[in-house]
Amino acid sequence: MLDEDDSFPPVATEPDDPHRPPPERQRVFMARRIGAVAGGIVLLVLLVLGFRGCLDARKERAFENYVRDLTTLTQESNQLGESFFGRFEDPGGRQLEFETAIRADRSNAEQLLGRAESLDPPGELSGVQERVELSFALRRDGLAAVADSIGTALSNESDAREESLEQITVHMQDFLASDFLFARAREEANSVLGEEGIEEKVPRSDFLPQTSDGAPDLEWLDATGIP
Repeated sequence: MLDEDDSFPPVATEPDDPHRPPPERQRVFMARRIGAVAGGIVLLVLLVLGFRGCLDARKERAFENYVRDLTTLTQESNQLGESFFGRFEDPGGRQLEFETAIRADRSNAEQLLGRAESLDPPGELSGVQERVELSFALRRDGLAAVADSIGTALSNESDAREESLEQITVHMQDFLASDFLFARAREEANSVLGEEGIEEKVPRSDFLPQTSDGAPDLEWLDATGIP
């Protein structure tokens, strides 16, 4: 009877590789590699989120800066309109002083237009900026036309005076058109600002005097309504 050990052929085994690390060291090595890859992924995600956060913050500042600069211009333009029409309602003083003040208004309107054109809006407000510039340009043009006609309008020559008053009245429509354009710009701007989550809003800007119910005072578009 054969021995039990002789009933099965010997199993071949691979020779030990002296360069292969022990199994425990392999597991530690793989764990470290997996940890390094995971750490790299986490770092990449954080970098992307941080970069995106910087872009969002920069975009938000661009919106806020634009609104603040435009608000400042709006307030100054509103004050210019109040002083301009206030002079017509209560001329007082001498004719030369009145003419000088009107010409100063034209100069101020020119400066406001230049500052409006230098505003740097975010891309989403490019259409708003175009309307803003046109609105300020109409106010400048209206004041320039009035300044050119005011001397004759204050003269004692009735025919020339009436013609100049007609010209002034025509250009009062520039102010009405500018208010309409700015209202459209303001509506669009505030809609975009709301979508972007910006709390600041563009205020109203009415150069032409308003009635008690907030509507444009159309008497200024009639020569007989100009004092």
